[in-house]
Amino acid sequence: MVYFMNGLVLLLFVTCQSVSTDTKITQKGKNQDVRPPTEFKQEIIEYKGVDYIIGIVDLRTTNLRTFYKEDNGALYQNFEAIAEDQKTEGNELIFAMNGGIFNKDRSPTGLYIEDGKEITPINTNKGKGNFFLEPNGILTITKDNNATITNTPKYKQLTNTRTAIQSGPQLLTTGNIHPKFNENSTNTHIRNGVGVIDQNTLVFAMSRKKVNLFTFASFFKDKFECQDALYLDGFVSKVYSPELELTDMESDFSVIIGVVQ
Repeated sequence: MVYFMNGLVLLLFVTCQSVSTDTKITQKGKNQDVRPPTEFKQEIIEYKGVDYIIGIVDLRTTNLRTFYKEDNGALYQNFEAIAEDQKTEGNELIFAMNGGIFNKDRSPTGLYIEDGKEITPINTNKGKGNFFLEPNGILTITKDNNATITNTPKYKQLTNTRTAIQSGPQLLTTGNIHPKFNENSTNTHIRNGVGVIDQNTLVFAMSRKKVNLFTFASFFKDKFECQDALYLDGFVSKVYSPELELTDMESDFSVIIGVVQ
């Protein structure tokens, strides 16, 4: 499931250790596609004096999911609820982060599609705040594991869309940093976002110290040569990663992006 709001989306990643070919990852009574063993890469790297937590996801081999509401309609809202839910299904949450900007009622501010179903519609309104700093954009993941980030005005829903999250601003568009970002801006926050490395590979990242939007966009461009990257949220951002000893379960998000195994 995935959700975004003025602050969060959560993200789950499937640990890429040994998964036998006869192992099935379950989701609320459904069998997920069994994927071959692979290495899900999560680590802490440095850029211009600031540490960043990253998770690199090959969509062809990693079980990346988004989480918004449980079967009973209650919001997940935090990592703990997702981890416990997955445990009851025999799965493990190995990486997660908030997944987009949301409203006061924790509903996504923009388009959110989960498992091919539109939960909230595209938002083309004008307004204040990061979400409305045009151009904003939409992360799309298709059922055949292709990923794109598209400026909202150019977005066209694909018939095979599995997941879509609208957030903003768009950090990078075809390799260009958002025109309204100022390299010397003093508006700094902890920030998280997502970039497209190639059509099947995404990098999720969160700064561990406050940075401005120009520096955050530059991180995706310089470290991973991303052509397109999207801002997910700011000061509320958090990452869950037992491997990196980041196990603070307290959070209050909308959509959460995660990797499960």
